[in-house]
Amino acid sequence: MLDFRDDSNRAKYFVSSSVPHLFDILKDGLKNRIKDGYDFYANWNHFVAFSLFIIRCAHYQTDKKAYGLIKLAINDYLKGNSLGVDLDGMLIHDNESNYINYFSEGRSNHDLKTDAQIIEETSKLYKYLIKVWNDNYNTQPFRQVEYCFANCFKVDNDEKDPNFTNSFQLLFREYSLDGDPGTIKLFNCRRSPTDKPRFTGKKIDGYKID
Repeated sequence: MLDFRDDSNRAKYFVSSSVPHLFDILKDGLKNRIKDGYDFYANWNHFVAFSLFIIRCAHYQTDKKAYGLIKLAINDYLKGNSLGVDLDGMLIHDNESNYINYFSEGRSNHDLKTDAQIIEETSKLYKYLIKVWNDNYNTQPFRQVEYCFANCFKVDNDEKDPNFTNSFQLLFREYSLDGDPGTIKLFNCRRSPTDKPRFTGKKIDGYKID
């Protein structure tokens, strides 16, 4: 059993439980824009990388301690680790439900990529999306991120990029600092007035993701 009061464990559980939610929203929102079903069969893990990027980008707004823990939790999740809750509501290691096992069920691309290859590819894309954002942070970086996401997703390089416009906002709007109606409250470690978020209004450009 794990201690839910531990901020590090809370962050890991937040990431583990958030990714399936974002993944399903993204899949449903883009379902009519993916012409070749084989692209999704081969590269479903790109949706995981993009979801993790959104979690990190959204949490740049939260307090510094929470943001640091979210970064570490994402890195842990990328390795194939996952936390869940048992029937008694206790926090447990739930690696059977990590992204490799959870999302590939019924649509496995294990004949195309090993688990190690999936982990490596997902991690590289996640880091690349951050680089693309930082290289364009003052000029609507989300548009370049969407372009990169679409370009990397297709299997055949001769094909036209799928239209993933607005995929960033589709997921980014799921979060808000204080859990506004219809949104998920950002993970935080604020316990006193001095534990402040970095900023209060949502921003979609003008900052680098450190």
